[in-house]
Amino acid sequence: MIRFLLIIFAGFLIVTLAMAQQKETPVRNPFASPFKPVTTIKKPLRIPVVVRQMTPTPKPPSPIDVKTLGLKLNGVVWGTGRPQAIINDQVVEVGDTIGEAKVIAIGVQGVGLQYKGQTLTLKREGI
Repeated sequence: MIRFLLIIFAGFLIVTLAMAQQKETPVRNPFASPFKPVTTIKKPLRIPVVVRQMTPTPKPPSPIDVKTLGLKLNGVVWGTGRPQAIINDQVVEVGDTIGEAKVIAIGVQGVGLQYKGQTLTLKREGI
């Protein structure tokens, strides 16, 4: 038992001496900024300005009237897995082309067409 106490006391003494020999490290302020303070700029910054000549924007194409395409919506088959439309007595689906217009959507109210970069809606007469 005495050996055990001597070993504990010796260990405590060694740890205490080791801590006394270490240099004391200064305590760091956790709120202090690690960066140097910013000094004021003596000369104002000059940013070069580049002047470019503006090119005129092209005018958007004039809207196309659906009537000028010569297409007539005869009917719409709706409620099936593949909606279809009857245009100029021809059955078409989404993705089909009729004349120069591509069918992009088929709905109850009408058919969406893509013609020369413009989106048009073809509706039944009387609606």
